[in-house]
Amino acid sequence: STPTSKMRHLLLFILFSLIPFTSCTIYEAEDGSYSGSAKFGKDNSDFTGRGYVTGFQSAQDGTTIQFNSKPGLADIKLRYRSPFGPKKGKLSVNGVEAGEFDLAQSAGWNTATTSKVMLNNGTNRISVLANWGWWEVDHVDVQTSQLPPTPKANDPPVDIKATAGAKSLLKYLQRNYGNKTLSGQQSLNSAEWIKNNVGKLPSIVGFDFMDYSPSRVERGANDPKEVEGAIKWDAQGGIVTFVWHWNAPTGLINQPGKEWYKGFNTDATTFDVAAALREGPSGTNYKLLLRDIDAIAVQIRRLNAAGVPFLFRPIHEAEGGWFWWGAKGPQAAVQLYRLVYNRITQFHNLHNMIWVWNSEKTDWYVGHEYNDILSFDSYPNQEDHSPQEKHFTALRNLGGNKKVVAMAECGPVPDPSLISSFGADWAYFVTWNGFENNGHNSIDFLKKAYSHPRVLTLDQTKGWKK
Repeated sequence: STPTSKMRHLLLFILFSLIPFTSCTIYEAEDGSYSGSAKFGKDNSDFTGRGYVTGFQSAQDGTTIQFNSKPGLADIKLRYRSPFGPKKGKLSVNGVEAGEFDLAQSAGWNTATTSKVMLNNGTNRISVLANWGWWEVDHVDVQTSQLPPTPKANDPPVDIKATAGAKSLLKYLQRNYGNKTLSGQQSLNSAEWIKNNVGKLPSIVGFDFMDYSPSRVERGANDPKEVEGAIKWDAQGGIVTFVWHWNAPTGLINQPGKEWYKGFNTDATTFDVAAALREGPSGTNYKLLLRDIDAIAVQIRRLNAAGVPFLFRPIHEAEGGWFWWGAKGPQAAVQLYRLVYNRITQFHNLHNMIWVWNSEKTDWYVGHEYNDILSFDSYPNQEDHSPQEKHFTALRNLGGNKKVVAMAECGPVPDPSLISSFGADWAYFVTWNGFENNGHNSIDFLKKAYSHPRVLTLDQTKGWKK
């Protein structure tokens, strides 16, 4: 060969040496060991291998494949059928729960991505479990994976009139994002439980505007003292976050099981948010929406007067449909969120908030200009401390890797060591009250999490305003 061709071969060698090696191995589900009522099937066509696994009826029905591998991260994909509607499956890797995954309805074979998993050097076992039954699995596709780059978020608040305190709060979260995770707990009483049983206080405490909703006030709801609690927590150097379980403005059913105080639930009210928004500013129900937002603005003004900046997460969990604000689909939920944002920032001229959106779905997105933080509420099975990397990645991509990504609510706290090793760089987590223990998080695990080098607690963050 000529010198020119030798040089070309050398350049090609260098080029391919720089491309990360990716391997893909398919394991047939029917070759695994079955649990529960799972069984071999071959009645449906177009399967790979000898057949597939069917008979998924109860949560623990499934198949376990065993294989040898090099250590490291891997992406897991499934070839499945789910002819009877959308389902949720569950993954376990080497005896440790690795999270749930969604399966779209599919009469034919389809592919679903579960989550990243960490494989051992040598023998590994992956269990695919029914969780929600009546679906089938053909094979498991194991692909080597790479850690994503450390996320970054540097944009100023979307509210251009944000107070100095609000700007400092977002900047503090951005500065730690990708390297540290702030601890959080819903309710001051539960935070005190953490202190007494774990030995530390969380950096963030969550509060709720729920009982300031006019339809609760007019029915005699007690003064919740949430604003007073938030002011007290801020004075201790803590970070405040607020959610709003918005009791429907009207149309409360108020029957056993659907009492007026459950009026934020879809099944406890006849209020139609889409119809109310279609009425426009002159409509009776539209005016009730404004009345309720104005009532919350009164409480936000109290926080502002006390110099309290806070994280605000209205219209949360809309995509679930279990709250009335999400029951009529994404268009109404997004419109309502924007109405809340504009009413508070423009009409009431309040700017002491950092705005948090609470969905990873693209068709439910309120838009970059309406949120500073993207968030996910995580409620896997008890003691499932997997990092929920799939949801983190979806949110990071939704925000174009320019938004802070947080776990706004959780049952089991994600394992801090897995957060780092999976690249699921949650900016903070807030354990919902009642889930800090009660089988979801053991005290031993919480002590481990709260003392982990990645996790920040109040003693480390109380000077954040400075």
